[in-house]
Amino acid sequence: MLILSFLTSCKECKPGEKESEVSFEVDGVYSVRSSLVFKDRTFDYGGICLEIQKPDTAIVRFVGLKEVKDIRTKWQRVEDGKYEIDYDGKKAFFYDYEIWKGKGPYLIYMLTFSSTKPSPDDPDTFTGMSKLFNYPTLDDCTSYKREEMSQESDPGPDN
Repeated sequence: MLILSFLTSCKECKPGEKESEVSFEVDGVYSVRSSLVFKDRTFDYGGICLEIQKPDTAIVRFVGLKEVKDIRTKWQRVEDGKYEIDYDGKKAFFYDYEIWKGKGPYLIYMLTFSSTKPSPDDPDTFTGMSKLFNYPTLDDCTSYKREEMSQESDPGPDN
């Protein structure tokens, strides 16, 4: 949650300035945790971004340190709180999970192949996808993911 607060904090606000308004609509750019759904490419790429565009386009971006691969696909709202993405001939779903509209807002969906909403108590059955309020484009998400990958591979000082 600390990372989410950092991601959604106002990057350029001065003390006393109001943060810009954020949208809790489904369209936008998301950071996807290591994914059950996109696992076929996770080994080749260190990060995954997802852009949901209205009315029905989704772009899955696999991020490597030096290259990216975009896959354009379709998404649709199935019912309130349930959405469907066509991916690689399969249907993946994402469901409402966590939302906070206060200071340091966040929006997280559960991404899974299950046609029924997974239990939050069983995190092995879904992957979190977090809306990046301060990273509005896939290129912004790519930079963020590369920075994240560089930090993970840093072994730190030798002791």
